[in-house]
Amino acid sequence: MRKRTLLINIIVLTGILLLFIWLQNSQFGVISVGNMEMPAVDVYSQSGREEIHPWYNESDDCFYFFLPAFAKGSEYYAEQMPEFDVKFLKSENIPAVFVTTESGSMEYLVADKENEEPGEIRIINAGGEHEYSGALEKITGRGNTSWEKYNKKPYTISLKESAPLLQMGNGKRWYLLPVWREGNRMNTKVVFDIAEALGLEYTPQCTWIDLYFNGEYAGNYLLCEAVSVGKGRVDVFDLEKENQTINGNLQESDTFDEGGRKGYEIQNGPDVTGGYLIEKDLAAYFAEEKCGFITESGKQFTIGAPKHASRQQVSYIADYVQMIENLILSHNTEYANYIDLDSFAARFLVDEISLNCDANITSMFFYKDRNDDLLYAGPVWDYDSAMGDLNSGWMAGGAVNYRNTTLRDFRNSEDTLGWYDSMYEDEIFYEKICRVYEQALPQIETILETQIDQYADLIRASAQMDLIRWQNEDKRDDYPGHYQSFDNNVRYLKYFLANRLNYLNERWEIAYTQLEAPGNGETHQVTFRNGEDIVEVRQVQDGEVIIDPPYLDGEVYWGWYYEHSVEKLRDQIPVYEDVVLFAREK
Repeated sequence: MRKRTLLINIIVLTGILLLFIWLQNSQFGVISVGNMEMPAVDVYSQSGREEIHPWYNESDDCFYFFLPAFAKGSEYYAEQMPEFDVKFLKSENIPAVFVTTESGSMEYLVADKENEEPGEIRIINAGGEHEYSGALEKITGRGNTSWEKYNKKPYTISLKESAPLLQMGNGKRWYLLPVWREGNRMNTKVVFDIAEALGLEYTPQCTWIDLYFNGEYAGNYLLCEAVSVGKGRVDVFDLEKENQTINGNLQESDTFDEGGRKGYEIQNGPDVTGGYLIEKDLAAYFAEEKCGFITESGKQFTIGAPKHASRQQVSYIADYVQMIENLILSHNTEYANYIDLDSFAARFLVDEISLNCDANITSMFFYKDRNDDLLYAGPVWDYDSAMGDLNSGWMAGGAVNYRNTTLRDFRNSEDTLGWYDSMYEDEIFYEKICRVYEQALPQIETILETQIDQYADLIRASAQMDLIRWQNEDKRDDYPGHYQSFDNNVRYLKYFLANRLNYLNERWEIAYTQLEAPGNGETHQVTFRNGEDIVEVRQVQDGEVIIDPPYLDGEVYWGWYYEHSVEKLRDQIPVYEDVVLFAREK
């Protein structure tokens, strides 16, 4: 009898132990329905419990649970909620970032870009292991067009203490980039990779995450290092710290705005030669900043560092940039003594390869260190509208040629910095860009041939969740991506980059093997309709472009437009899926 009792006890204890081990390793917790009005799930990781709330889609009357990569068991838990029409989607491969605001809501933050509030942040990798947790000094909105125009917003988070998040450089300030304008969700990352291949220093590091605000899925984001001065960022002398030491609380200081120069009425140290981080910006954005200057050609530069620049510091960097501008615009090649040719060539190439629609207009950074006579170009920033994704209509698929810049003519020429137009005519700079490009070309080809596909495999599940979450809320005339399918938008990125490199190789007489982005052998249906009437249906081979569309009266119609993306038909966009085009009336 004692042996039997002992055996039963052992079996029970073993069962309890196995249950405990399963609970510890299951990484997916129990379902709670709360007040029966809103379902919720608890997802367990190494660091504890995360409550995840669903997104309700009115169009199909369904609750969608967007689960992080480490979650398990969604099929079972769906059966536990018969009161609701529920769908579970799960990410793969990438970390999850959980941000909890002090108010427990995002309502205040999304009401105004300048609003801010503190909170907490927790980062859990795809395997459910704890990566980071800590207090947020604040979270606030950022960006301009991307903030104003889209419901999926960009944010800045400031940690209480500097930290190297997800193996990136140490820092307090980080950006959460929504990558919504990128149909492939990877333009920014790929362009940053190209910048690194070209040797451009201080290129921001970034990595994809699934972002949750107060338990609600916010989408696929890039967690990205901020463009700022500091160790591991733009590593120049920190004038802001010196100004703080001398003046104390800088925020209460008086400001000045005179003769196209503005800053703070504060004291400074004896050495004002650096470090500076400045940005060529649009007039509207410049007007909102406290520190900056306007050159004699009417170009606005904001001063990002020091954030509180003294009158003497503003004068120094403004005079220095003016001297360089005068030399460049007069084709006096002595400018090479005052700029870092390698970084200027690399940043030129980044914009040229990616067909960046903001090139020479905004988000164009430069920096200068203390006791260094050179002005450096970089870091690169803001490529969500590059790589032919949203600018194909503006560019008509053409090339940015600095002798005849289609892009400059499209945008307000008064806002365009003309330095590169002039430098491109100088043999010293022309030879430099050709040499830097040729050296980096093998690495860029590797990005095209292998890295893009690896990225697609990494983020595909997250990108699909993101598309479902946001497609009904942010569809408009610049809907992200040429295609409905994530994978077809990735194929277009490869198509664009292959053709762009082929063009540049020919233009700069670089020996090369023709790069290809071939079709898959399928045939797709292309339908042209005018109102309810179908004008024509044709079959087009995968990878071919649409040419010779049915005639439309130019006095009545703007032209043929893609039903999916609401962009104008262009013969630079290959057919990768069935397409419907509609006649758009004026």
